Amino acid sequence: MLPAPDATPTRTLAAHVAVYAVVAVCLALTPEIHRLHTSDSLIPVLASLYAWEPFYWDQDRVGLVWPLLAAPLSHPFVNLIAQSAAVIFCTLLVPLLLGLVVVRKSGVVPAAAGLVNVWYLAFTPELFIQNHFISSYHSSATAFALAGLLVLKGGGGWWRWVVGGAFLSVAHWVYIAVVFFVLPVAAVRGWTNPGREGGRWARPVLDPRSRAGVMLTLVGFGVGVLLMTLAASPHSGKTQTGTLPVSAWPATMGRFLESVADLPQSSVWLIGLAAAAGAGLAACALRRSWWASATAAGLIAAGSVEWAFMSTRVWSVMNLYHPRYILGTVSAWQLAVAVMLLAPAAGWAAWRGRFTVLVAVACGFAAGVVGRGGMPSPSAVRAVHDRQFGQYTADVQKSGACVLAGEYWTVWPAVLHVNLTRYERGEPPVLGSTGRGLPWRWRWSPAGEPFLVAIPRTQRELAERDCPYDIVTDLKTAGESGSVELYWSRIAR
Repeated sequence: MLPAPDATPTRTLAAHVAVYAVVAVCLALTPEIHRLHTSDSLIPVLASLYAWEPFYWDQDRVGLVWPLLAAPLSHPFVNLIAQSAAVIFCTLLVPLLLGLVVVRKSGVVPAAAGLVNVWYLAFTPELFIQNHFISSYHSSATAFALAGLLVLKGGGGWWRWVVGGAFLSVAHWVYIAVVFFVLPVAAVRGWTNPGREGGRWARPVLDPRSRAGVMLTLVGFGVGVLLMTLAASPHSGKTQTGTLPVSAWPATMGRFLESVADLPQSSVWLIGLAAAAGAGLAACALRRSWWASATAAGLIAAGSVEWAFMSTRVWSVMNLYHPRYILGTVSAWQLAVAVMLLAPAAGWAAWRGRFTVLVAVACGFAAGVVGRGGMPSPSAVRAVHDRQFGQYTADVQKSGACVLAGEYWTVWPAVLHVNLTRYERGEPPVLGSTGRGLPWRWRWSPAGEPFLVAIPRTQRELAERDCPYDIVTDLKTAGESGSVELYWSRIAR
């Protein structure tokens, strides 16, 4: 067997990244992925189209980097697809970037990252898919941060510090808690993938890339805190940062793992991971691939830091130990298993077998895309939107209302669908009025007063509850239009 190289050929990496990009676009055009959209995942699209702010509407966290970059795309459907593809691409990229940062014999990384992603598409519970691909920016922040670490190289010039610092700052703007995953990854790097200093392997603690990574991660964290303090809108809610009593930490750590194990479809995924971990350990022992065992230990340790930290947060309990808060942990642990399993073939995968690996990964992705999301089809996606979001579109259009108000989980999907129809007809958008709608409300003014507000039947009280501002404070009955009730309103002066 060829000796495992210390570097993966650049062309091989570029080919895998290109495959990831194609897969991301294909997944973004599959109907089953769009079935997972909710108001939470659609607000970034509405923010990009109508009222961009540095952070998620009415929050001081979750930096809206993709809505900012997608702002030139004024067509609601195109904007949605572009943002979905960007988030999915980052999700697929995380195992590859993490491997390149942490694994010394990186010839195994493309194969290991491909295995993680294909396994993820095939067997991961739907809630993980929804959060990684649709509802959260955790994977985007992680990808930005890992790209920043990857740029760093001892003696590589000042531009690496600038670019690395920029990536890490953006990562912490997008998701401030990414620090608790990326910081241990930067520290572990010096042990699992040491750089060279003066022609010799650097000591782990003195590894220049590891030190630079830790320093710039802390700088990026500081930038993120500064943005949360200065750039968030005055009406934004404040993130709860309370700490649980120390005595509750072990129980919370257990509850996080239980929340994953209790998910539908988790049995095959977890049993498969356990079996692969056992096979990987055996393969490393038989072939004496101790570097892979050390790398896996580093990945498990880095991922465990995020899990342990999130187990100390009041926020985690308030959100019922939601698995999205340990997505970095899951990514690191899965990659650790894949590295051990494939370590004996690292040399072959990096050189003689690199084309075979690329083809196998591409074929696995093709099966995963169709199996998880269905055949890519813009018309099929539009049909899902019509079925899930279009219940009120015809009646709102017929009514002539310029505002759609109501319950949070109903209004935002309905508004996006109504405005897609209106955009294609050359008509101005309808305002959405519900929870988290203040940023758009402050940028909107009616063409005339009084103006007409549409509220889905039975949602008058919910509209008043979820709209704590002036749109629904003084409503006068104006009739009905099919599935919506109509009211006259005016802006309080």
